[in-house]
Amino acid sequence: DDGDATFTILNTLDPATAAIAGGLLVDQKVAASLNLPNYFVAGVYYKFTEQLGVEIDYAWYGWSVFDEIALVFDDPALNQTIPENYVDEYQLRFGAHYELNEQFSIRAGFIYDRTPQPIESVSPLLPDDTRNDYSIGLGYKTGKFTLDGGYMYVDIGERSTVEDGVGQNDNGFDGTYISHAHLFYFSLGYALK
Repeated sequence: DDGDATFTILNTLDPATAAIAGGLLVDQKVAASLNLPNYFVAGVYYKFTEQLGVEIDYAWYGWSVFDEIALVFDDPALNQTIPENYVDEYQLRFGAHYELNEQFSIRAGFIYDRTPQPIESVSPLLPDDTRNDYSIGLGYKTGKFTLDGGYMYVDIGERSTVEDGVGQNDNGFDGTYISHAHLFYFSLGYALK
């Protein structure tokens, strides 16, 4: 995809370095492309009772196609390739719903999502780790309307690129990355028939 690269020279640089950087880092066009994975998902749903249903899914992602990010600038001197070297990985998903009555249902889920990212490519650009996702939800039906809401906590955890005092990142972005996310959703539906 094509975009615009805008550069800002920090005033913390010494004048000679700033002059060199100012000559190279001028606003210009940049292009990059990403290879995104194929994936395969299979699941099984079983309704234990009229009220309780459970589902288990397995997903495989062909992340090994994401081997690099090539940045192509108008000025070829700035071109660079960022190695990523992802590996194929899988994800396990578990979910359950329980119908409290004709109107209310509750839902819960868990996802175990193995990271495809090797330690060498963990950086501020894409800090990833194996994730554990926990979710809960509530549904309400009345007439032709449905109302659903839920919450998911994504625990990406802590991942360090330093092992035995030695940095492992290919581009020198060594450090410890701690990530998590809180996701909320809400939906309103109406049945036409």
